[in-house]
Amino acid sequence: MLVFARPGCEKGAGKLCEIAADIQYLNECVIPEMRRAGIKSMTIGEIVNFARLGDLLKCGFCPRTIQNVDYINYSGRRVFFVDKAFLNWYAGTEEGKQNEKFCKYLLEQ
Repeated sequence: MLVFARPGCEKGAGKLCEIAADIQYLNECVIPEMRRAGIKSMTIGEIVNFARLGDLLKCGFCPRTIQNVDYINYSGRRVFFVDKAFLNWYAGTEEGKQNEKFCKYLLEQ
């Protein structure tokens, strides 16, 4: 168990917000444009590359580099969050170690 809403967890909470924004952008903007362009079979790599292309400007979207590709995947329908990858990264940060100690303390009470 980890708590991201408490003070001192800004790095983890911020990263979660970034990941959520990337997922929303890919699901709501990029994937529909790829489907309109006739691309039926996609991989997460192709979706991320398409997001960086300037062709999206024609559709009214700004190209965007997805920084959090390590924490997302594609199911064939939608991009989704890979919590295990995120938690492995977070556990290695100083904030994550402090968060884990805090949660263990709470469980002992």
